Amino acid sequence: MISRERLSRDIEILRTFTATPGSGVTRLSYTKEEALAREYIKNRMQEAGLTVREHPTGNIIGRMAGRDDSLAPVMTGSHYDTVLSGGAYDGVAGVVTAIEAAHSFKEEGFVPERPIEVIAFVEEEGSRFHHGLLGSEGLIGNLTKEAMLSAKDNGGICAYDAMKAAGHDPDAIPSHAIGKGDLHAFVELHIEQGPVLENEGTEIGIVTCINSMNYGHVTVKGRADHAGTTPMDARVDALRGAAVFMERFYALAEALGNTTATVGKMDVYPGSANVVPGEVAFTVDFRSTDMTRVKRMHDFVRESADNPPFPGISMEFHMLSEAPATDLDEEIQSVIETEAGALGFSTKRMPSGAGHDAMNMATVCPTGMIFIPSTFGSHNPKEFASEEAIEKGAKVLANTLKRLAK
Repeated sequence: MISRERLSRDIEILRTFTATPGSGVTRLSYTKEEALAREYIKNRMQEAGLTVREHPTGNIIGRMAGRDDSLAPVMTGSHYDTVLSGGAYDGVAGVVTAIEAAHSFKEEGFVPERPIEVIAFVEEEGSRFHHGLLGSEGLIGNLTKEAMLSAKDNGGICAYDAMKAAGHDPDAIPSHAIGKGDLHAFVELHIEQGPVLENEGTEIGIVTCINSMNYGHVTVKGRADHAGTTPMDARVDALRGAAVFMERFYALAEALGNTTATVGKMDVYPGSANVVPGEVAFTVDFRSTDMTRVKRMHDFVRESADNPPFPGISMEFHMLSEAPATDLDEEIQSVIETEAGALGFSTKRMPSGAGHDAMNMATVCPTGMIFIPSTFGSHNPKEFASEEAIEKGAKVLANTLKRLAK
């Protein structure tokens, strides 16, 4: 039986493993806070009757044997790293509900036909090394040594060295890669990170597709001038050029529909109150489940760089990462819907605007996602999911795993 008390305890204890007490949860990969969380998760897996091992990346995997242990396992779980001063539920809700499902199976005496594995991924957020989904990328064998060496934190430490310092073996990642046929299915539970389920009063979200994720960097160059002596019509203001671009960028996303556009980080140079900006550097993030819309956004940014907003301005655009939209498995969606309905919970099929480890897992096996309602958005200290919502999600996850493990 799913225990709300165990779920709540796990959430609250994991919340304490943070580098920013009193200011949300900051738990970056391969740090002392992550090491404390790692030991707690491993202990909880063992208490749930799972045999625990660690992947060379540091992913934690607990295994429940099946009646036929030679069959490909069903895997479930999520990540346990956080953004800077983030919330206590993003990723963690999927880890603790997966462990709780296994714990309930142990108490019930349920033995699945095929094995069930619970995974806790490292470095999904990319908050430390600016390389999102690193743990799942390593699991499926798409993480190269070159990528680990080039992915560096703000202190210049690369992911490869950080893994080794934490006692992991990045050189062994290729030999531990899984491929198609190695898993029967993967299911990830996650808070929605948006307002849809809460606003509609819907209890369970069933993810149909994960947005394409596209991330790039734009530099706008003009000319630095004195703020008091340079007439407006004589300026080549880089920030003004950037502002014109940004407004057009946002407007295009709104006109296309089902598309988001974000400028999340910006640096202005020389950065003085009495100097007209000579250079502005900023990020661009655009997402959609429709790849035609994604191409329109990409083409717009590229064309804007070739044709800056006004004379004297120059623009450079570099695409840093691109991930196509990921369709999730229809049969698993139906299983989740059936099991939620049998429990009397309302459901909604919906896309995910955020990226998840499920994107990588979908390349090697049928993959599904369960959303539970969350409050105050996500990636902030106020992020919240109720005990009731987490318990309901855990029940749906447990019953879905039972079905898939037959």
